[in-house]
Amino acid sequence: MKVSKQFITTLLIFFSAAYMMACSTGHSHIDANGVVLTLNGEELARQDGTTITYAQGNAITLQRGTSSGMIMVQFINDDNELFTPEGDDYFLELTMSNEGIITIMGEAENGWGVELNPAQVGETNIQFEIFHVDHSDYTSRPFRFVVEDVEVE
Repeated sequence: MKVSKQFITTLLIFFSAAYMMACSTGHSHIDANGVVLTLNGEELARQDGTTITYAQGNAITLQRGTSSGMIMVQFINDDNELFTPEGDDYFLELTMSNEGIITIMGEAENGWGVELNPAQVGETNIQFEIFHVDHSDYTSRPFRFVVEDVEVE
């Protein structure tokens, strides 16, 4: 099959234009290199590049039926500094691998925090995204959450 130069040129122009217009609202994309999850100022977990580290063990552990408290979400920029996206066009989006385990109870006033309800014993992975209008500017790797039964003493 012979492909003409005109066809290849047309395709190249089309894909170049599509790439350049992917975020055509006049705003630049947010470049994040990682994300940090904190609770009451204490770090729960951090993704730096592609590596996730947890403050304790290999997951964030929650007790069933007990609110997580407000987990704040901050992102890491190119200078390794924490930041929270600003502007009405940006918002936090969560994706869960097993939605019945944890439900969302509420969000922080600034929109960059979430209170979780550990509803069922089990495990789920949660990804945190910076959404810009109608698309993701950044998606974290999956953070592992484990929900355990409340221990009775």
